[in-house]
Amino acid sequence: MDCVTLQEIVKQHKLWFTSKGEEGKRADLSGADLKEANLRGANLIGAKLLRADFERADMEEADLREALVEEANFKYTNLRGANLKGLDMQGVDLQGADLFRANLQKTMLKYTNLKFIKIDRMAMGQISPDIVKAFGSTWFVLDFGHLIIRSVELPPEFHQSGISLLTYFGTILRNRFPSSRAKIRIEQCDTVVTMSIDPLEEDREQIEDLLDEYGCVITGRKSPKEFISDKALMMDLRHEIRYAVVRIEHQKELTVYNSNSNVNREIKIEDFFAIMEKVFQKSNSACGKIGPAS
Repeated sequence: MDCVTLQEIVKQHKLWFTSKGEEGKRADLSGADLKEANLRGANLIGAKLLRADFERADMEEADLREALVEEANFKYTNLRGANLKGLDMQGVDLQGADLFRANLQKTMLKYTNLKFIKIDRMAMGQISPDIVKAFGSTWFVLDFGHLIIRSVELPPEFHQSGISLLTYFGTILRNRFPSSRAKIRIEQCDTVVTMSIDPLEEDREQIEDLLDEYGCVITGRKSPKEFISDKALMMDLRHEIRYAVVRIEHQKELTVYNSNSNVNREIKIEDFFAIMEKVFQKSNSACGKIGPAS
């Protein structure tokens, strides 16, 4: 299949998905020869990919949730950061595929050929132990090495607030260690948000301690006044935490308004802070009760 035709099919499929079927056309690439195709970042949610040949294709950060991939060939395919959450890949050939940072939550991999794949430990942890035992000895496990990684699954109602507080840590880090050359990256894959910090080796321990302390403030175990001496930054941090709470309250109101009925699952502020505690805290702390900082 030529590149122009493929890109048009992907474009129409995205339109079909975003318009909920009112516009565009659902992609049907069943049986297509897509060897070495460029599908980087493609929205293929719900696409028909039966028996398609994606050998050595570039599908980095593509979204394949709910796609039909029976008998498809993904040998040596670049699936780095791809969203494969809940995808039925039973019996599919993934030999040599690159699954580094792929979302494999609830992905069905029974009878799948997983020999010689590239994978990181986070993605590996989402795979059934039986499958790891069967194929793990052939895998190339790529580790994050010296990176500081914090990952969390945020429900939609907590998404914006969680990302905002994760991102604000960069401001705290620059204030506390102005000469630090650490790089912070926030990545999103469906509902999973990951923060990775790339520090110099000599800075790693103090940055981890700062992150832990920041978590104490976010979850209300320590006051911003105890954490920051800069009064302007202290006020700004308080504002960020309060704004996070306001966002959640607003989302709660929107959910009630849009559903025109009672919310199926009650949205609680304390649930948000309990989730954020797991992100920031490397160990339990007895600093106080969890809740919004004052």
